[in-house]
Amino acid sequence: IKKTNQQLSSITTELNNKPIMSGDKQIQVFVNMGMSGRGTSTMNVTPNMKVADFIQAVVNKEGALGVRIITMGKTLEATRNGKEMKLSDYGVYNGLNMSAALRLKGGAEGPSATIFDKKEVEAIGATVVYTDCIYGVSEGCYESNVPKAKLECGCVWCADCMKGYVKKQIEVNGVIKMSCGDTSHGKHVDIGLAYAIAALSPDDRNKYNRKMDEVQFRRPDSLMSICPYGKCKQFIFREDSSKLKIECGVCHKFMCWKCKNEFKGKQDGHCGNEHCDDAAHIALLMAGAKMKEIGGIKVTDTRICTNKKCCAVNIHETACKHMTCKKCKHQYCHICLQDWSGHNGSLCKVAPEQTITSNMKYNQ
Repeated sequence: IKKTNQQLSSITTELNNKPIMSGDKQIQVFVNMGMSGRGTSTMNVTPNMKVADFIQAVVNKEGALGVRIITMGKTLEATRNGKEMKLSDYGVYNGLNMSAALRLKGGAEGPSATIFDKKEVEAIGATVVYTDCIYGVSEGCYESNVPKAKLECGCVWCADCMKGYVKKQIEVNGVIKMSCGDTSHGKHVDIGLAYAIAALSPDDRNKYNRKMDEVQFRRPDSLMSICPYGKCKQFIFREDSSKLKIECGVCHKFMCWKCKNEFKGKQDGHCGNEHCDDAAHIALLMAGAKMKEIGGIKVTDTRICTNKKCCAVNIHETACKHMTCKKCKHQYCHICLQDWSGHNGSLCKVAPEQTITSNMKYNQ
């Protein structure tokens, strides 16, 4: 009897740690409101729950006027392109961590190869096949009895290769969008699907989600940031990307979205912080750059648009070196910085670090 109880306990633990994707089964997700104060709220939901109902449940539980929620690099939307969204559309799983910016009232089986959950992978959007993996570096890549996941673009992944790929892309390259792995077409793979193919545990998924959130919060085009006021530190969502003076929905004080500090100035375009001039801000963003590989070539992930009238700071995300500026749409090579219209492959060598001059105007 004692042995049977131990076996049942082991099975129960395994089931509790396994991501649940069945639409009618209840799961728990954790909504993190900031670095201090309110902390994390536990929500009992089902994958088939409407996003609108989930958002309203968070609002009701926290006594808020509104909330913006981000998970796995995406903002939860009640509807998209006329479709009423469900939590399952975002690949929710048991134990998922989310980040929320509140607006409150008032002021304050095979060999040793890893096997993914086939139902979960198919539910998110891939096809389960038993052909070879495109990476070919793991034990199960060429095993006919090890399931692989075929993406919409045609790329085929085994669990172990995807696990290593996710780790490198998020921990080393600091991406918030992930390439499918084939540089010839440079399509993206959904983060939730990548997690499922890699058979990551909820703890590992949450670890990578936090890493992506940290990266996104520092980006000039971030949707969320952290309130700079010491006693607050809650998440802030920027509704209007053209504004720099942004109000915290909790303490109702203002921050500068450019330098991420308290807004001290009287005009919307000038925060009053000495170091927050255009050249200094460009230098700050460039200092946060990381090295990555593009087609086997090591290069910084951050470049200044080569259009002299623009100077937007662009962060490389996809596998291709062909870049289109997010602001002015100028096209250039991320590696050598040649204009793409006249790009000469024989002269494509890694360009040195770009010089920042005092007359540069930051295009946010």
